[in-house]
Amino acid sequence: MFYAIAKELETVLKAKHVPFPVFHEFGEEPAVSTYAARERIVLIEPVDDKGDSYAHSIGTHKNPRVPSRCIDAAKIRIYARDNRQGAAGHHHIERARLVRAHVIMALEDIVRARPNVIAWGPMGAVSLKDASGSSQWSGVVYEIEFTVDRANEARSWEGTAPATIEIGPTPPQVPMTSTTFVSDEPGPAGEPPVDAEEV
Repeated sequence: MFYAIAKELETVLKAKHVPFPVFHEFGEEPAVSTYAARERIVLIEPVDDKGDSYAHSIGTHKNPRVPSRCIDAAKIRIYARDNRQGAAGHHHIERARLVRAHVIMALEDIVRARPNVIAWGPMGAVSLKDASGSSQWSGVVYEIEFTVDRANEARSWEGTAPATIEIGPTPPQVPMTSTTFVSDEPGPAGEPPVDAEEV
């Protein structure tokens, strides 16, 4: 799912002329690419993090049933660098936060259209350690944690759901009848008098 979301994010941002390519990584980025000299956005599916979780559904009155849901975790890294001469840290972070706004707006629309639910976690500038000993990247790395809520639907392996049973008017699979008794005589609730008329 996150790979597909990353591809959609790239398409949306490109259409808005955001000059940051989007990449997807399963697990941490290779050290050789971590400090590559280019601005970019990387969607990372964490490995060895166990950030996913599980929750019961609040309502299950639909077909297929949705008795529970899984909440899958991921994070976005924005590599931003203001190339103006003499640019300082606050210039880099403002550029990263500008990209952040575009990323959040795009992901809200992408995930909602699936339809799933996205929730945002901690976000901010981070320091990354390069195992290969390369020098620190001369910009800002801004990280956004988020989760996507996915329904666990009662379906077969092939994706089919149980047939929907119709209740109500013609032609009903489960017929329903309603009887009302009307009378002017007083009496206890739920006990119609003997002269009550059925309608």
